[in-house]
Amino acid sequence: MFGSSNTVEIDPQLLSEVLATGKEVVSPASRRTSSLREEREIRVFSASRAQNTAILLRKLPISVQRICESSLSDLTARGLRPEDLELLMDKLPSLEERQQILDNAEKTELRDIEREMLPLCRIPAARRRLQFFHTALVHEDQFARLQENIQTVLAAAQEVLDSARLHQLLRTVLKTANYINHGSTQGATAISIRSLSAFATFKFGSEASALHYLCRTLCSAEFLSALQADLKHLSRAAKQNPALQQQELSEFRSLAQLVDEMKAEALGSNSTSTAQVGAADAAAGGSAVTRPFEELSLSLHRELDELETSAERSKLVVEQAQRFLGESKKLASSEEFFGHIAGFLDLLVATSREMNRSRARSASASLPERPCGKGARSVSASFPTDVAPSP
Repeated sequence: MFGSSNTVEIDPQLLSEVLATGKEVVSPASRRTSSLREEREIRVFSASRAQNTAILLRKLPISVQRICESSLSDLTARGLRPEDLELLMDKLPSLEERQQILDNAEKTELRDIEREMLPLCRIPAARRRLQFFHTALVHEDQFARLQENIQTVLAAAQEVLDSARLHQLLRTVLKTANYINHGSTQGATAISIRSLSAFATFKFGSEASALHYLCRTLCSAEFLSALQADLKHLSRAAKQNPALQQQELSEFRSLAQLVDEMKAEALGSNSTSTAQVGAADAAAGGSAVTRPFEELSLSLHRELDELETSAERSKLVVEQAQRFLGESKKLASSEEFFGHIAGFLDLLVATSREMNRSRARSASASLPERPCGKGARSVSASFPTDVAPSP
């Protein structure tokens, strides 16, 4: 028929599927080929583990091979983020999986996902290598952040020592407290910073407080604004947890120790390492093996020295500031010390603003209202005047 002796056998099942779905359908022969290929594949990871690993690899900005090359050389993997390495370390093959992948590395039947992880299996101590790489990526940011926090505390302590306005305010608080307690400005020679909150809540009658007195006699809006400028690091320093800073400093010290250990291992196994990283390293006499460790170790120790010096200096100046203000008993933490002062100033500012609003309302209320009917009426607001005898 149609001038040809060749005939094509109809596949009823395939034809039925095409007609039913309207889509291209894989032929049974292709299915069988694919099924046979899958049966011959060498699989090390479970189905779920393989799927999760594949998802991770698709998110990485560079290949696992490129990550491994960078971890063994100059650590310049553009676009690689610390969180990428953290996820990769979480998906590292176990010792058993690693050995199975290496045993089948030369076989073409090794599944793609296992083959993609093969470069990691070939690196000795892959987890430590990735930790080293991770440290190289994060240490500068960690150093800068921790140094900024320590310097904030140091600056706040120095501001407390240098602020003449703060000293004037605390002297006035002391005199006022003495008068309240003893009827005379003489008496105690210092007031504990911890007592500022109690002083702030002291009331003269039902409306006025000790804060009102300070605002009437010393703490004008201009004075408080200038005082806040004197103590510009105070609020941030009050949020710095010294225990957390010590923990972060200890963690940074551990990073330096980890790199030192890895540098010692690299030096101790220099001959074998050069063979593993390639002929270029061997031609360089093995220097390329240890150079990344040496450079990172130097950077970390330089940064660690700066952090420890700053931390010690900050601690001494905070203690000096507390003793300068008259603290003689157990000294507070920097967070507590600055917190008491910052909280007291916030209350003073709030009281000052409320007094100014009250004065404005009083002045407005004392003006004659628009005439209504036959006459006009005026309303005046009252505000306490002498909230306490002047010391």
